[in-house]
Amino acid sequence: MKEARQARSRETQIKLIQAAEQILKESGSQNFKVEALTAKAGCSTGSFYNLFKDRNAVIVAVMDSIKKRTQDDIRSLFEAGAFNNPTKDEILALMVDFSKNVYHENGSIFRICQSLSDSIPELRCVGNEMVELTVSVLAQLPSMSDVDKADLQFLTRTIIATFDHYLFFLEEGQMPSEKLRNQLLHLMCGYFK
Repeated sequence: MKEARQARSRETQIKLIQAAEQILKESGSQNFKVEALTAKAGCSTGSFYNLFKDRNAVIVAVMDSIKKRTQDDIRSLFEAGAFNNPTKDEILALMVDFSKNVYHENGSIFRICQSLSDSIPELRCVGNEMVELTVSVLAQLPSMSDVDKADLQFLTRTIIATFDHYLFFLEEGQMPSEKLRNQLLHLMCGYFK
């Protein structure tokens, strides 16, 4: 993504990122064309190419936007004083529920990015950054202080992988949402016993 220096250019860039996110959620990456994106955002193709190198750059910008929102949400979820010294089980329940909500909102985009990560390596970096932030926030919580950082990474990556399967089970109607949530929570709590 190129740097937008003027306020109007920044506004256009934000509109393009928001329109791209909406198109990806609704139609997937196969129908993701610059012409459709600029029409939805209400700007010209020339404006698009002044702000983004290509369609891959805007997909990375969408993931960066989701990453920033998710990071802000994680920070506020575990803000100092928000909880009175939560137990590990309470923290795990919060993480499972938080992840469930993030996947409900963005699961289709996560799947698209996963399928494109070989051709757009920057997408792998975004995912790893989200994991690292989550681990650093969890490591600061008093009730998690005795947990090894590698275990926190395992926990975070397991939750992420599980919610990819969660979407599959929901789409196929094979398992009720609450049952899958409870099974994941049981698995995570058992790991730390």
